[in-house]
Amino acid sequence: MRMLTVEILTEGGGRARADDIEEIVDIGRRIGEVYDKAKNIHITSKGGTDITADISGMPPGYHSNRRGQIPFTRNPETGRLGGGTWPFGEVHVEPKPGTANGVVVWDVTAHYPAGRWEEPVALTIKDGRVTAIDGGTEAKEVRRYLETYGDESSWLVGGEMAIGTNRFCQPNTFMMRSEKKRYGQMHFGIGHGSDRGIVKSVLRHEGIVDRVTVVADDTVVCDNGEIVV
Repeated sequence: MRMLTVEILTEGGGRARADDIEEIVDIGRRIGEVYDKAKNIHITSKGGTDITADISGMPPGYHSNRRGQIPFTRNPETGRLGGGTWPFGEVHVEPKPGTANGVVVWDVTAHYPAGRWEEPVALTIKDGRVTAIDGGTEAKEVRRYLETYGDESSWLVGGEMAIGTNRFCQPNTFMMRSEKKRYGQMHFGIGHGSDRGIVKSVLRHEGIVDRVTVVADDTVVCDNGEIVV
C-alpha cells in the first residue's frame, strides 16, 4: 500500500482498534447529519484559509449513511465488501461545481511536492476554479505540476473538503497518507471528486489545511481543529 510505514502502524492511525473505529464512525455520522441538512459551508483557518461553497444537492441521508458505516464490512444483502480508506478517519463533502469562492491555504504538505514544506501555498478560488497559486518554492512546484500533468479541469474545485477524525494520526509526519486522517485538519482537493461525478479531470491534487473551523449553515462543525458536533 502506498505510504504504508512502520510509524503509521505502530505510532499513528494504524493503532486504532475496533472500539476506536466505532467512535470514529459515530463522529462521521454526526458530521454527516449536519452536512445532509446544510446548503452552505464556510471553512476558515488561522493560516489564512477563508472559503465558502454550496454543498447541497446530494440524496437524502447521503453523508450520514455513508460515514455511519463500519469500513470494509460486507453487505448482508449483496455480499459485496464495503469500502473504506486506511488509516480510517475522514468525513468529506464536495462542493457544487462553480460555487467555491475564497482562499485555501495548504500549510502542512500536499500530494506534490511531498514531505515537509517550508512555506504555505495559497490558492485563490473564484467560481469554483483556481485562479492564482501564491507562495514560495512549493507554490511554484504546485503550479508546474498542474501545468505539466493536469488538464483544464484539474484547476476546478470538484474534489473533497475532508475533516480528519482519527486522533491516533500524529502531527508533523508530513505524509499525506497520515496527515489526511489527522483529527481536526482538512485535506482540500482540486480536480475531480468521487461523489457528484460532474468534474472529470486528469488529476486530483490535495493539500492539508491545519486546524480548520468549519461552519455548515449556522452549525459549527469544527472549531479550530476541535470537532464540536
